[in-house]
Amino acid sequence: MCSWATVHEAARYERMFPGEGGIDLVSLARAMPKDIAISIEVPTVELARTADAYTRARRALAAARRVIAAAA
Repeated sequence: MCSWATVHEAARYERMFPGEGGIDLVSLARAMPKDIAISIEVPTVELARTADAYTRARRALAAARRVIAAAA
């Protein structure tokens, strides 16, 4: 069992990219209106030590596109 502190730290500093976690984002995307705007927020402090912002943004975008494509 995870402590609240562990969950809080992960949520604020070390999130997974879209589709990598346990949340069913494909089903969520299918349920959303087709014309809705979406944004990606993926704080990754550890990855920021080895990958620049451009690389992290491209990885987040690619992951989100995979989720959206799977939902189509």
